[in-house]
Amino acid sequence: MYSQHRTGAGTPTPDHAKLFICHEESNFYATCLQSLVLRDTSVRTVIEFGSGNGVPVLQALQGVSFRGRITGFEINRTAAEAAAVNIRKAGVMDQYQVRNTCFFKAAPITDHNISLAANPPWIPVPDARGLLLPELWGGRDGSDIMCRLLEQQAFQVMLLVPSIANPLKVVQHALDLGYHVHAYLVTCLPFGVYTSRNHVFSWLHHMRDKGTAFFFSDHYLLAGILFRATATVGPDIRKSLLHILTCTEKDTEPQCSNRKTFCQG
Repeated sequence: MYSQHRTGAGTPTPDHAKLFICHEESNFYATCLQSLVLRDTSVRTVIEFGSGNGVPVLQALQGVSFRGRITGFEINRTAAEAAAVNIRKAGVMDQYQVRNTCFFKAAPITDHNISLAANPPWIPVPDARGLLLPELWGGRDGSDIMCRLLEQQAFQVMLLVPSIANPLKVVQHALDLGYHVHAYLVTCLPFGVYTSRNHVFSWLHHMRDKGTAFFFSDHYLLAGILFRATATVGPDIRKSLLHILTCTEKDTEPQCSNRKTFCQG
């Protein structure tokens, strides 16, 4: 089952085909949730797309005095059940719940003041066949779900946007919808069990040739971007964000580490 996998990227296990498992990415998502969304005392209602096992939100709630409510949507039943158990153990049932249903069918964005947060599926390949976890498919260039989430008309949207899933298109789509880049965090991730499938990596090279994916030999960049639907105040940090996300080997190659870059307009 796992023979079509690049060496040096970790060994997939049967659990990787049932649930999304990437601790580095999940920890970064938790950091972005805490820094970009939950520390804002004006935020009262957060809708989360793709909650997984709920651990990132539970991590993000630690150390902040968030007084609002978070409602998550998770289509994977196993993940939603794990989230319910983790939420009960954390004792935050009054603050965080995860529904095992399709976000888009539920249409939960009913108020423009809602904040939307997501680490959405973005694996870019022509179709989901051959993916270790098909639910991670983000369309041919990886941007499909990210663009659909921006179209939900929330007041602000915090998305994880990778450099290998047409970040230029995602940011431009947000601008076309009336959003601006309010703040962002950036880190780098090594290619892991989901992105190192041979056909995925081959397609990434095709995308890089077309200028829709940007990466280095062993890692790519991941940004937590807070898009806000208000008039831009301060510098246009979109330019610095895109400069970072579109780095390639032709530029000075950054060293992949746990360091994170933060910027706010």
